[in-house]
Amino acid sequence: MDSIYYVYKHIRKSDGKIFYIGKGKGQRAYCKHGRNCHWQRTVRKHGLRVEIVVDELHEELAFEVERFLIAQCKQEGCPLTNMTDGGEGASGTGRCIYCQELGRIFHNAMEAAMAVKFIRGEWGCERYIQVAAQGLRKQAYGLTFQYL
Repeated sequence: MDSIYYVYKHIRKSDGKIFYIGKGKGQRAYCKHGRNCHWQRTVRKHGLRVEIVVDELHEELAFEVERFLIAQCKQEGCPLTNMTDGGEGASGTGRCIYCQELGRIFHNAMEAAMAVKFIRGEWGCERYIQVAAQGLRKQAYGLTFQYL
């Protein structure tokens, strides 16, 4: 296993509050695409400062550190934009609770997949609304935006 992963935090420039904890490799910590709408709004309003908490980790340890820091930040009342409790992601195997809930609501796998892409930040609001306007069920709006 390579020790190429790190855990990072995103901090609001305006007041120094942590708003996101993540695990990544390469330039992920500095990347602005592939983020959820709540994260995007926070960055637009407050600005962004990136801090690498710990690096040179194996992936499993990075997931553990990410989960621990998210739990700690939540306990301290940080306004996190994270959609899950951590330990998931592009290379993770778990499904977030929002994606599981979507699976229960949608009758069509394609509809659920589109909503999951939005929630995970793979699609921005504009793309999701465009696709939704082409026939995605109205109940998707209520569930999806409720969690953002």
